[in-house]
Amino acid sequence: MACALFSHQFLSVAHPDSTVKPTNTSDQTIFPNLVHILYTKDTSDIDWHVLRAAFIGSGLRDGRSAMQLSQSFNKSQGRCFAHVENMPVGTARAVSDRTQRAYIADVWTHPTYRRCGVATSMVHALLKGLFTQHVYVFTTPLWLGLYTQFGFEIADRQLPVKSKTYLVERAPGPLE
Repeated sequence: MACALFSHQFLSVAHPDSTVKPTNTSDQTIFPNLVHILYTKDTSDIDWHVLRAAFIGSGLRDGRSAMQLSQSFNKSQGRCFAHVENMPVGTARAVSDRTQRAYIADVWTHPTYRRCGVATSMVHALLKGLFTQHVYVFTTPLWLGLYTQFGFEIADRQLPVKSKTYLVERAPGPLE
């Protein structure tokens, strides 16, 4: 999904809590359990209090207020939000010096929508706008696979021993 290039883009996926069972009605195949995920980079419609509550509800407690979240995302070079029926289900943002280095931060997916490609779509969108820069992410072993699919490699092998967090890096270049 190209949040970096389009203001809005939809993706329909099977709702993660259901098994999609197509039913035939005349010549149409109906998928009753599809959800539409809206990807956007626009912050004007974000309810920062709702987003903060969603973060907290999913176990992400970093101490930022709704206003601090707003400032963090609005001051970022790149950002991507995923929504289902006006409810936030994913976020990602990129902080950059706009020349050589960028960091991806706040990659979050609501637990109900994990393993549906939401984080992958958002990271891909951010990377499309950062292809001339070295990009770094701090991540835990659980999420390392998300980044290795984009060519990230462990940059500092000492970090996991100290903090159970990896610093991963992607060299500049186009996405394949």
